Amino acid sequence: MNLVIRKANPEDIHKNLPGILTIPTLSYIMKLASHEVGFIIAGGDPDPMKTRVKEMRTANGWTQQQLADLVHVSARTIISIEKEQYNPSLMLSYRMARVFRTTIEDLCCLKENKELEDRKYEGL
Repeated sequence: MNLVIRKANPEDIHKNLPGILTIPTLSYIMKLASHEVGFIIAGGDPDPMKTRVKEMRTANGWTQQQLADLVHVSARTIISIEKEQYNPSLMLSYRMARVFRTTIEDLCCLKENKELEDRKYEGL
């Protein structure tokens, strides 16, 4: 599981934000003033998803930056997807599949990823 730390306004620390682990007493521990910034710690994607992004990008002779420009994200996003550190959103997967002229199922190895996930939950 990846751990993501992002800046938050002091008032956000007390909110129950979906998918965000908040620590209600953090502002008291850090003694945040209204102009100070705290941090929210959020869990990343627990299971990295295998994709064929790097394979398809290199087959087309594109750099990470070129692919990023085509799908309107940063090169860092493409790098993170290729390293299985970030799972692309449905919309980003759709954009990449269109650019590569393939399906989301093929690009994101959905059958293989489902089988891996199914094995993880066997016996529960």
